Amino acid sequence: MIVVVDSGNRGHFAADIAAMHRQRKAVFVDRAGWKVPVIADLEVDRYDLLEDTRYLLAKDEPHGPVLASARLLTTAGPHLMQELYPASYRVALSSGPGVWEISRYCTDPGIHGRSKRLGYLWETICAVMELGLAHGVDQVIF
Repeated sequence: MIVVVDSGNRGHFAADIAAMHRQRKAVFVDRAGWKVPVIADLEVDRYDLLEDTRYLLAKDEPHGPVLASARLLTTAGPHLMQELYPASYRVALSSGPGVWEISRYCTDPGIHGRSKRLGYLWETICAVMELGLAHGVDQVIF
């Protein structure tokens, strides 16, 4: 199952969001060696603090642990790809309320087995498409 967390319900998922940030630190900082902001044991950047930031949290049951996650941002405002990686693209990136950036996809580092990790990836991709259709999104950038 996928839980959608946004500014309207974020307070109800504080423990899950903290678990997601811990997983991101373990994967991106500890394993991959990324030089990104860390607060205590949490990987958090300024895009996590924006009002319109949404998260997709993959869980096997409503009160179970976070098993995978992704961050979604509208490109109508500041977003990571435009501000930090503009030279990475051969063409100008589209932007606006109908274009969302998907970043920080992460699976729980304790999950072993390629098929399990891929299962959560596909479930998350389906959720991106469903949520995008519900919100009039025409394009996503990764």
